[in-house]
Amino acid sequence: MNIEPLMERLSNEYGYRIPRERQLVHSVGINREKLSFFSANQAVFFVVYSLEGTLCSIDELFRSAYTSSDDDCSLFAINHNEILVFYQRSPKNGQFSEIPKPVYYKPLNNRTLFEGTLDEKAEGLFFEAHSILRDFDGMHPDEALDELCKVIYVKLFDESRQSAEDASFLASSYGNAEELAASVRKLYREANEKSFGNKGISGDSTSRQTGIFSDSIKASSVALSRIVHLFENYNFTNSDIDIKARAFQRVYAPAMRSGMGQYFTPLNVIRFIVSAVSPSLSDEIIDPFSGSGHFLAEAVNEIRKRGIDDTALINYVQNNLHGIEKSERMARIAATDFQLYCGASANVSCCDALLPFDAYINLREESYDIVITNPPFGSVLQSDSFAYLGEFDLMRNRARVPLEVLGLERSVQLLKPGGRLGIVLPDSIFANKTNAYVRSWIAENLDVFALVGLPLATFMPFGANIKTSILFARKKALGDYSFPDQVFTAQIDDIGHDSRGRSTTDEDWKQVLSELQIFLEGCD
Repeated sequence: MNIEPLMERLSNEYGYRIPRERQLVHSVGINREKLSFFSANQAVFFVVYSLEGTLCSIDELFRSAYTSSDDDCSLFAINHNEILVFYQRSPKNGQFSEIPKPVYYKPLNNRTLFEGTLDEKAEGLFFEAHSILRDFDGMHPDEALDELCKVIYVKLFDESRQSAEDASFLASSYGNAEELAASVRKLYREANEKSFGNKGISGDSTSRQTGIFSDSIKASSVALSRIVHLFENYNFTNSDIDIKARAFQRVYAPAMRSGMGQYFTPLNVIRFIVSAVSPSLSDEIIDPFSGSGHFLAEAVNEIRKRGIDDTALINYVQNNLHGIEKSERMARIAATDFQLYCGASANVSCCDALLPFDAYINLREESYDIVITNPPFGSVLQSDSFAYLGEFDLMRNRARVPLEVLGLERSVQLLKPGGRLGIVLPDSIFANKTNAYVRSWIAENLDVFALVGLPLATFMPFGANIKTSILFARKKALGDYSFPDQVFTAQIDDIGHDSRGRSTTDEDWKQVLSELQIFLEGCD
């Protein structure tokens, strides 16, 4: 088959010249040939099938000449009887649709690396990117948030390479949106292959932070191109932490309030718990039900108050902070928020925190100095699901167990002897007769030093109409360590918002926290 006339046409009519650094691949079949156009980072961004004789469907051609590098590409064409027809392949479902007009190529090759940082005027940047995904790709807000996390992740990875020669997140260096998008998709895979992030606690593919992002980018080439244009002028890594955190929270906070509230713990509750347990640089901390990851982020805030330098802080984050989250989407949100907020990657693992310990690689009993968490509550596990779970005293000889009860026991299992616990639990744990066995177990395994009631309005804006309290305790240990003879008890009447989530002015949680801290200082 003489491919030269097609090559000349692609060059003269459509602009698809192949510079010296790009490659041309010939895949010979029966009366057909495949041309693959590569971007500067070797991503396939345009595939042309040239046929003689009987016309085949685009789906058949794709299957017959498929290579793994084709996964980055969403622009295809068939050349048959000198008629060139363009097709778009959806990154979301892999389906092809004919494009009524040709897609042209105009090489620019301008590789200027932008170093601007986010300021207050750019706080709407992530919100605008989220809107692009919803408007151009018709994504649900939750799905758009998922894709935004992936794009931020690959942008941060691109910045980590620190070179304009290597940078892929530059819209001005591509000939069209298809080349740009394919390059970003390939860069995203490279980030995972090079383990951009930290090792988690489980052995499966979703156990590492990189595994959290192993799901492919579903955004269209048009949406990706517009977002890269939006982001390319800024260096996220060097931007002010508070500004980029606020920008991202502006996007995900409404999503969690409108459908993902089961994962959300109000920030003032988190601040209360973290301040009370007072983490130090020597403490290894885990949140086994990490949700948004804000318990860990607030722990970083506490550590920052010690005045440590950035290098020591990053080392602390990467080695001392751990989270487990069962929802892959929430794990992505937590990892993204943490990277933006703290400038480093915490060990966020996507798996079930209630599995047997031998199901994990790096998670062991009695390994952590502090557990701070808000376990899921409201669900009851039946005996037919017990076989999939780890060993729990509070599950033994029972036909059904509330999920929060197992969350409590797993939290205590993770603590070292003498380790500190701060956990949100329903008041039923402390009051109902049916939970007397739980209270007996608490007395046997924990030295409780504080119990602080939360107002009913605490979780109402997020769909949970339930009265809760915060339990503070140490895991019992042999030997001497400082422990109060009395238990601090208090009731917070105003956590900072009402039942509809509106800010209030009579919050008293800070006063209760101050009283608790004075109580604990007197116990030293």
